[in-house]
Amino acid sequence: MSSIGAPTHAPKALRGRGITIFSLVLLIAVLGLAVLYAVKHRGPVLPPLGEGNWETVKREDFPVVIKEKGSLKPAKVISIMVTRDGKVGWVVPDGSRVKKGDKVLALDTDDLQKEIAKIEDDVMVAQRNLDTQVQTLDLETKRLDTDLLAVRDALDLAKLKESDLKSMPKDIDKESAASTVKASEARLEAARVDLDLIRPLLDMGFVSRVEYQQKELALNLAEEDLESAHLKAKRILDGATKIQLVQAAQDVSTAQCDYALKEIERESSLDSLKAKVVTAEQGLKWNKAVLAERKRWLEESVRYAPSDGLVVYREYGGRGRPRKVSVGEQINPWITPLELPNYDVMRVRTQIPEESVDRLVARRKLANGAQAPGTKVKVQVNSVAGHDYEAEVVWIDGWARDRNDDKPDTDKKREGLAGVRVFNVEVEILESDPEHLREGFQVGVVFPLEVIPNAISVPAHAVEYRDQHAFLIVGSAENYQLRQVKLGKPMVERVEIVDGLKEGEQVWIKPAPVKPKTLESRGEKDAAPDAGKSGSPDAPAKSARPNRPAKSGPGGGGGGK
Repeated sequence: MSSIGAPTHAPKALRGRGITIFSLVLLIAVLGLAVLYAVKHRGPVLPPLGEGNWETVKREDFPVVIKEKGSLKPAKVISIMVTRDGKVGWVVPDGSRVKKGDKVLALDTDDLQKEIAKIEDDVMVAQRNLDTQVQTLDLETKRLDTDLLAVRDALDLAKLKESDLKSMPKDIDKESAASTVKASEARLEAARVDLDLIRPLLDMGFVSRVEYQQKELALNLAEEDLESAHLKAKRILDGATKIQLVQAAQDVSTAQCDYALKEIERESSLDSLKAKVVTAEQGLKWNKAVLAERKRWLEESVRYAPSDGLVVYREYGGRGRPRKVSVGEQINPWITPLELPNYDVMRVRTQIPEESVDRLVARRKLANGAQAPGTKVKVQVNSVAGHDYEAEVVWIDGWARDRNDDKPDTDKKREGLAGVRVFNVEVEILESDPEHLREGFQVGVVFPLEVIPNAISVPAHAVEYRDQHAFLIVGSAENYQLRQVKLGKPMVERVEIVDGLKEGEQVWIKPAPVKPKTLESRGEKDAAPDAGKSGSPDAPAKSARPNRPAKSGPGGGGGGK
């Protein structure tokens, strides 16, 4: 019985012990829930405040913007090129500041000057040759003109003779012939009268036989003279014979042929001489043209700055052998060894996401010639602290592309596509600041998208993130807490708070993080003379804008403790 009765007491002990364990577990659970409740209502562990200041929350218009990176480039770049092949004899150092008219590049001209001296000698020889040919032409023209005039006179004489023969007998010739016949008849009549008078005297012996015979001879001569006069008169009255006319015509034809041949000979000789003159003139003109070209080459061998600016060397030679200009380098007119950027007007090429591009308008020209302004933006130059440059959108690309499309092929191959569609955008800085802005400076472009009225915002660096939740330090220096808030749309330097914060409360603002800047990104001229006194070669230089106060407004809290 005892063995059977003993177990009847064991379950009571076990039940008592089980109740005790359950009570302990329940107590631990209650304590855990209490701790969790306390932790939840107490909030996260408060961090030490450190440096910073309190900012009173207020409602105001909140601009929603996006910020994109880019680099500066001049809106206008003057290319300095040569106009002929040549070897560089001198070039201004890269990055030199020059004034308008300063020499920036010169080709080696030793060989060119020797060539010019030789061409000048050729010009003198060509001039003497031309003078000789012109003088020969003048003398030969006079001689040929004299010969032609003589042949012309012979032709005129032949024509005059022919004309005289054709016009025979003339009235004066007729009168002369009649007078000659009458004179011969009168002499014959006088000879007969003399013979008749002397015949009786011969019979009476008063005259001799010789005298009588002389009278007879005179009569015979008078008869012959009359016959000759009649023949001459007949010849005159009959005019020129056919033989004379034919001979005169032949003489005229011969004279005409001689004149035509002389004219041809003259023209041929003159043409030959004129051709020599033209050849001499062309030779002189060619030599003068070559001389003028070589002198132009000599003048253009020295390139001068068309305006004030900063000389920039440009790489040329392509992917195979990119290089920059140097003394002794052979260059040609197809390359641009130097550029003179105008830093008075600077532009930025950047990108904007495609969902935001409709918010922007580019500068455009109206029908009346005026310009409609583009969307106003702000440009923040990394090397110029504390100043935002006003700028204007001047160009928006016509189609979207991947954000990485504009990167070099090697980078795009390594990184691949970004998966974000963007439009290329170009903005122009409206403020001229050539003393501080340089090509290649890295900048941020702030694009305004919209304005949320009556919104609460805080500096972006005041928000702390824990477990993917946003927190702000709210309260006062004596009593503050880490409060979870709900964020709205972000700005570049501020962020909208849509829940968890009320107007009039105070928020602790830590100092904004400072990005290190190197002298390399700011240019040698803008670097402060004592920039490296801290002992580190990477110590940031003084601000390139020492006279510009830091802008107040969003994110512009002090650094008070």
